[in-house]
Amino acid sequence: MITSNKNSNSKKQPQPQPVNDSKHNKPMNKKLFITGFTGSIGSHLVKAFRNRKWRVVPWDPRVNSAKAMVARKEKADALIIAHGGDGANQYEVFAKNTFSVSNILRQIDGLLKPGGCVIVLTSRRALRPTEEEWEYAAAKAAAHAYALALYRSRPHLRITAIAPGWVQSRLARRLGATKVIPVGQLCDLIAACVAADKVRIPQLFLEPLGSSEF
Repeated sequence: MITSNKNSNSKKQPQPQPVNDSKHNKPMNKKLFITGFTGSIGSHLVKAFRNRKWRVVPWDPRVNSAKAMVARKEKADALIIAHGGDGANQYEVFAKNTFSVSNILRQIDGLLKPGGCVIVLTSRRALRPTEEEWEYAAAKAAAHAYALALYRSRPHLRITAIAPGWVQSRLARRLGATKVIPVGQLCDLIAACVAADKVRIPQLFLEPLGSSEF
């Protein structure tokens, strides 16, 4: 008697299951404080971190002091200090670029969770001052130095001073800067620094490809 052999292809194959990627689409539940959020760089950073599912909290230190933010008892995972600029006189330049930054950094322990990240945007002018912009250069150099001092005294935090050269912006175009850092790449770099939660980076100096200003 001939017995029929079952074809191995006739065996019931397991059906692919739908992938449940809800955990990948879920917001990261991480919070970012950012100053200078209306500026050329700050506004792009807001979009970049929101696209990465961060809860972005725009912060104007002229409206809410650092002490007022601490009083809320809502610590963030990261802080980006992106405000600054020129001024009508020496005091205004230092008020925007040094005093305001130092007032925030003095309260850093009350603003960030342990292991949190601070990005302080300074400027290449801090290292290469000009006679015409010595006030701006000195103010940014002071902010850069303060960030480095905090890096040494706060080993439980990740504090990075970033000094970029010309960044793609309306100001760069108006002043005729031909070699600029793409603002999107700067945002990606900052996001990578924030995401590297096991690495401490004291400072970064950036310049456009093809430039040798440093």
